[in-house]
Amino acid sequence: MDPPVPRAGLGGGLTVGHVLGYAGWALMQVVRNFGTLGLRLNLLWFLAALPLLPAVGIPVAIAVQQAASGFDAPQTPLVLALALVGATCVGCLSAGPATLALVQSAVRFIRGEEVGAGDFWHALRRSWPRGWLVLFADLVLLFVLVFGFYFYLNSGQLVLQVLAFVALYLTLVWIGAQAYLFPLAIRRDVSVPEAFLAALVMALGRVGSSTAFILIALAAVGVSVAFVLPLMVLAPVTLALVGHRMAHDRFGGPLGETLETEPDHSRRDDG
Repeated sequence: MDPPVPRAGLGGGLTVGHVLGYAGWALMQVVRNFGTLGLRLNLLWFLAALPLLPAVGIPVAIAVQQAASGFDAPQTPLVLALALVGATCVGCLSAGPATLALVQSAVRFIRGEEVGAGDFWHALRRSWPRGWLVLFADLVLLFVLVFGFYFYLNSGQLVLQVLAFVALYLTLVWIGAQAYLFPLAIRRDVSVPEAFLAALVMALGRVGSSTAFILIALAAVGVSVAFVLPLMVLAPVTLALVGHRMAHDRFGGPLGETLETEPDHSRRDDG
């Protein structure tokens, strides 16, 4: 039997209350099914995504330190930007497919199907190279928006400083679009460019619900940074469940229809 799930209804009726309801439902499901969702899926995702954390974290930390103290040379920002993009490219090799596999596993859980470690690894292998491309392009776009905000804000020119707030707005919109991007990316009938465009349109179409997701994501990231453990066993799968419910209610169609990765029962592994 499918787990109980709140529904906003198809056709765009998604509200802040629905998103908060999805978050509460998702957290409850992770707690109730901690062995499957927390200890199994989250840990598998964490192990696969682990190379991405230092790959992105180290250049970002250096960039923040340099920004606080002033760049030593004119070419330093470019060097840091290239290092960040290159490290992200490598880190996404496993993190991207793992993220699509996590979303696919969340869909299977919502459909009431059994989710095993073998299903996750099979979905991860099937998600290459699509998962790498989606996550890499996603993060690079986010880096560009954040860099644009910082550049325009510190330009010293009023006109460019106004553009900084435009960049900040687009950054927040794109963070909200994360709720839709990966659930759309696992569908066979949606290309990668279409997934990006549809996620952006959905985020712009429901600013309130997108803002609610941003707050939920920031809270999850903040708690994970402070305590680390939630990142390993709680936050990713919770966000995957919430994101899929939001995308389903905005995009329409039966749960799991035309998924990028189909279940493979011959590879079932409950361990």
